[in-house]
Amino acid sequence: MGTRSGIRRSGLVGLVAISVLLGPQPAAGTDVAIYGAPDAAWYDIQSKLMSTGLFTTVYAHTIHYYTPTLAEMQSYDAVMISGSSGYFEHEDLGDDLADYIDGGGGVVLAGEMFYDTGNNVAIEGRFRDDGYFPVTPAYSGSMGSFMWLVPDVPNHPILDGVITFNGGENSSHSCCPTVVPGAAQVASWDNGELLVATHQPAPGRVVALNMVAASEDYHSTCWDTDTDGARLLANAMLYAARALDLDCDDYSTDGGDCDDYDAAVNPGVAEDCGDGIDNDCDGDIDIQDSDCTGDDDDDDDDSAGDDDSADDDDSTDDDDTGDDDDSQDDDDAFEGDEPGECTDGADNDMDGLFDCDDSDCEGSPDCQGCKCSSTAISPPQPAKVLLLFCLIGIVVSRRRRK
Repeated sequence: MGTRSGIRRSGLVGLVAISVLLGPQPAAGTDVAIYGAPDAAWYDIQSKLMSTGLFTTVYAHTIHYYTPTLAEMQSYDAVMISGSSGYFEHEDLGDDLADYIDGGGGVVLAGEMFYDTGNNVAIEGRFRDDGYFPVTPAYSGSMGSFMWLVPDVPNHPILDGVITFNGGENSSHSCCPTVVPGAAQVASWDNGELLVATHQPAPGRVVALNMVAASEDYHSTCWDTDTDGARLLANAMLYAARALDLDCDDYSTDGGDCDDYDAAVNPGVAEDCGDGIDNDCDGDIDIQDSDCTGDDDDDDDDSAGDDDSADDDDSTDDDDTGDDDDSQDDDDAFEGDEPGECTDGADNDMDGLFDCDDSDCEGSPDCQGCKCSSTAISPPQPAKVLLLFCLIGIVVSRRRRK
């Protein structure tokens, strides 16, 4: 009985080792920062993000005594603004964050970030005035008791690997923001109030986490470390940074993938010269791409230079005459009364949501995702490989003793 128990235990350890090896790998070169008012909470957030192994570096700065410049923020792939006491300059902070997002930077807002103008933790300036907030202003703080996350978009990459999340004894959050037009609600608290939302008002992304980002290791009333809060925080940062490889093709958006919902589209593939798609993500489509040497003007897509445009009327009105293969208007796309296409990188139904972020695409096979553990692929770490083989050796040795 003891031998079998030992085998079971060693087998479990072996499975854990395999999980460590094959699970989330650090996203190559992903550097992020936490900006907060003076409060030890952000040291806890920093340690939780680093514990996931998904970041190269996580920096922590106080912004009670200074405002980070645009140049400073641009040295990071994404930044988190978190804190419960005042910032040095509310207007300047909002202006710099808006400029950062305009340049493609990612921002995560966590904690009491959603109050209206005049609150000591309100972000003002262009960020508020020009519509960068994912949610409407909150009017008060709110608490629950051991409240749970409820997915609104279960397949959203921010929820990848988040099996459970509990806000802890207080489950502190703001009451009661709602998503603004063009933003998407990803998850709620179990009382129906908003928990996670995303917005893309410019080239960069903004994620709202209506929760205290610090865990019970900081204060006993904060989120439960036996649940997946660290992964939720990490996914939010990686999503904002565009460092997620959503289609498991070894390229993230930050790494040049121009359609991270389609594994057949990335910088490593050859251009298909007749499908109306920028397959290799170089900005040129079909015969405009230097990889394509001309069009044979037939309609059977039988060669690299064939764009099936013999009968293309080159219109953009989707009039369905001939073989209208205009890349912006084919197959009834871009008609505002049609449900959104789920992998074309466009807001087809004009609701402000793109591809799999659109609720019309919920349940679409294109949006199920391969759940490749959120990061661009990097080589396994040698120490993890050695650990795996050592543990497998233990398992084999104990089985032989049996």
